[in-house]
Amino acid sequence: ADFFYMPVYVSCYIYPVWRFAPTPDYAPDCPMRVLSAHRMLYHAVMWVQKHPWWQRSGGKDHIWMLPHDEGACWVPEIIRPSILLTHYGYTGNEQESAYGHDNWKFNCSGPGFPQGTSTDIGQYPCFDPSKDILVPQFKQDPLDRTGGGLAPGDCLQETRKRNTLAFFAGRIVGGEAGAEDTRYSRGVRKKLHQLFADKPGFVISSGKMGSYS
Repeated sequence: ADFFYMPVYVSCYIYPVWRFAPTPDYAPDCPMRVLSAHRMLYHAVMWVQKHPWWQRSGGKDHIWMLPHDEGACWVPEIIRPSILLTHYGYTGNEQESAYGHDNWKFNCSGPGFPQGTSTDIGQYPCFDPSKDILVPQFKQDPLDRTGGGLAPGDCLQETRKRNTLAFFAGRIVGGEAGAEDTRYSRGVRKKLHQLFADKPGFVISSGKMGSYS
């Protein structure tokens, strides 16, 4: 094979599994999303390293999918040579998230990794455009899951007049316990809200909304 895809779905572990998993005694104050997913990837690498296909290139022809918040910012250093698929094209490595559970610069240590997670992560850009690939997020239409999706040719027919150019519903600024923190989304959501919230064709809400089709 030319490439090897690693089916390790840490985004599924981050949500919803981690919310229902107990916090380990050795890490009561650690950001669990980072710690749990980091260790999951680390153990996957320890397994695949035993095979000659990883060894022949040092993992450069292996592909990992990382479609969750903060993308590949916190992955173990050992998989950095691989091709990382992520929606997060941030080429820096500064931790500026307003969400504490995503703080990958917090050094957590425990049995089997006394050096700590931040040491394992190292100092690397979250996204390396020379090898990594940006992929768009995808929200599946519930109709597709019930067999009621679009029939062939429907996309070519204008079923109704639409007047909304762009729609967004979600947190604009935020932080722990609802405190306002403009670092959320690195300020992008706040800036878009300031520029377009009152413009024709834009629907921007700071909370959940009903149907937006």
